[in-house]
Amino acid sequence: GSAPSKEEVERSVALRQEGNAEYANGSFEIAVRLYSAAAVLNPSDHLVYSNRSACLLRMGRLIEALDDADLCVALAPVFARGFLRKGAAEQMLNRRVDAQSSYL
Repeated sequence: GSAPSKEEVERSVALRQEGNAEYANGSFEIAVRLYSAAAVLNPSDHLVYSNRSACLLRMGRLIEALDDADLCVALAPVFARGFLRKGAAEQMLNRRVDAQSSYL
């Protein structure tokens, strides 16, 4: 597809920020929906996947959390928090060897 428009990027950032507020309030399901809507508008925003991964981890949806962490790392290989999310999901899935390499 084509790159998102300036308006789509701005709306995506606003949705991500709303998701952050819901996450802080413990409303993980609402936050996941907001992050998902943000990802549709701007699929290249690694922060959306990192944040949604954190929510999914808290909700016990570990495979989905790992998938989002993988997307985050693929989009932003220097973003350390992405690897922390990936390692946390792997550890919770008892993939200790994978988790160890993600944390390094």
